[in-house]
Amino acid sequence: MLKDLLLRNDYMKEFDYILLIVGIPKSGTTWLLSIFKEHPECIALTAEMVGIPAPVPTMETCLFTRNQHRTLTSPQRLSCLEKLYKLHKGKLLVEKTPKNILVARYIRKLLKGKVKFVLIKRNPYDVIYSMLKPGQYWHSHPKGLLTAIVHYKRYNIDISPDYTIQYEALWNNPIAEADKMFSHFDLSTSETETIINRTKRGNSLPMELKRVFDVGTPGQGAANFTDVQMSNMKVWLL
Repeated sequence: MLKDLLLRNDYMKEFDYILLIVGIPKSGTTWLLSIFKEHPECIALTAEMVGIPAPVPTMETCLFTRNQHRTLTSPQRLSCLEKLYKLHKGKLLVEKTPKNILVARYIRKLLKGKVKFVLIKRNPYDVIYSMLKPGQYWHSHPKGLLTAIVHYKRYNIDISPDYTIQYEALWNNPIAEADKMFSHFDLSTSETETIINRTKRGNSLPMELKRVFDVGTPGQGAANFTDVQMSNMKVWLL
């Protein structure tokens, strides 16, 4: 069945690629997806669209990763992607699940290279500080500094992304950074300013997520960790 799906000329030859947003958890993947979601040439995939139940409000689909409620097989993933492509033909399919960074090699092999990764990178101390904040929907978040660092290092791997954007640069100059990113993926930049204004402070997110959206001001890690904690992290992050 998998071989048959890969050989479907009317689908695989026409299908350009799916864009996957990856990054260490709490590095800004939700914010980045919300920006693509507002672009008229893109379709942001949701858990409902791929048929995978989400126990809590989320913008992750787990299309290519394990899910505690339902994990798709490789043929099911390809079949789902085919249906979404045909339903939204002409649009760029965009998805975000941080765990995709751990299975990037599998995804590239499954999709025969018809996938592009955009990686968002954020200051490690800010990421770790955000990880330690209790989250209403992230019940398994790290509870201690060492656990958070281990979690950070697990996701901090090189997957040779097609595009990398810095969280701080996007924060400081969102229109210019979004323009460069859209241009890289051959997307129109005529509505960039409108898109950025819509997505400020999580304004475009579903209400359940908007209420718990962490604005994530740059520098909050260094401002809140003690000198001892900062010194330990510098060693542990090596």
